[in-house]
Amino acid sequence: MIRFEGHREPVRVGFLEPEIVQLLNLTSVWSARHGHDVIVTSMNDHKHSKRSLHYEDKAVDFQVKAQDIPIIEAMESLANFLRGNLGLGWDLIWDAPGHYNHIHVEWDIRQRERKAD
Repeated sequence: MIRFEGHREPVRVGFLEPEIVQLLNLTSVWSARHGHDVIVTSMNDHKHSKRSLHYEDKAVDFQVKAQDIPIIEAMESLANFLRGNLGLGWDLIWDAPGHYNHIHVEWDIRQRERKAD
């Protein structure tokens, strides 16, 4: 199941681009297959870097709630599943500075150079 639970404030959902709907659908498939809840912790809300695609409704942050395996293992599994299923135009950041406790996924059709959000 996907749950929307912001850490700092409620998750704010703006316009849902078709690509973000695709991302949420894929995440839901992973959740159902593995039996772990996926928490959407941020969309277009709270503070992100100045050029963040969160502000354009093109980025989502996720965490996984797993009971039977380490959280890190579950997060790695979701990240690998998304990498293998999203294709071109997507950036996924996990297990990198600023992204050790969540998976950041953005639809970056411009494929701009960026610093981690």
